[in-house]
Amino acid sequence: MNNSLKNFLTCGIVLLLCFCTIIFIESKHKTQKVNIPTYINYYKYGITTDDFIILCDTIAKYEGLMCIPYKYNDYFYIGYGHQIKSNEVITKVDSVLAREILYKDVDIALNEAFRVTHLTGNKLLAISDFIFNYGTSKLINSSLYSALLSNSSDTLKIKSELLKWNKIDGKTHPKLLQRRNFDYWLYIK
Repeated sequence: MNNSLKNFLTCGIVLLLCFCTIIFIESKHKTQKVNIPTYINYYKYGITTDDFIILCDTIAKYEGLMCIPYKYNDYFYIGYGHQIKSNEVITKVDSVLAREILYKDVDIALNEAFRVTHLTGNKLLAISDFIFNYGTSKLINSSLYSALLSNSSDTLKIKSELLKWNKIDGKTHPKLLQRRNFDYWLYIK
C-alpha cells in the first residue's frame, strides 16, 4: 500500500473518531438524566419505570417547556404544564427542575386516577394523562368515566370516549387528537 493511501485512510479514521466523539458529547448534553424521586410509588400500581418515563416524556413533548410562568385560563403555569398553586412561589425553572416537578405532578395524577377508578398498569397511566390534561372533576363528570366504571375492558367504547376530548374552542386540535390516541395506545398496551 502506498503512503498516500495510508495517509488518506488514517485521516478518514481520525475524522470518523472525531465525528463519533462530537456526537457522543452532544447526546450527553441534550439528554440530562433526571432521577425519579424515590417517594414516587408508580410501581405499586403495576406500572414499570419505562412506561412511567414514556408517559412523562409524552407529556413533556405535548406541553412543551416554559421556563418562566405564563397565564392560561386565569391560572399561571410553568415547566411542563405545572399549574402554580397559590402557596407556591416559582419564578423560573430549568429543564431538570421542570422534569422533577413533572414527575411529582404525574404521581399526583396517578394517585387521583387510582382513587376514582381503581385501574392499574397502563390503563391507569392512560387515565392519569387525561387527569393531568383536564383534571379529576372533568373525568368524573364525563361519559368516559361512566364507560370506565361500567366496563373498563370495552376498549372500543373507551377509545370513542377518549377521542371526544380533542377540541379547543369547539374545534378539533391535532395535538389533542394525537394525545388522546396516545392515551388509547397506552390504555390497550
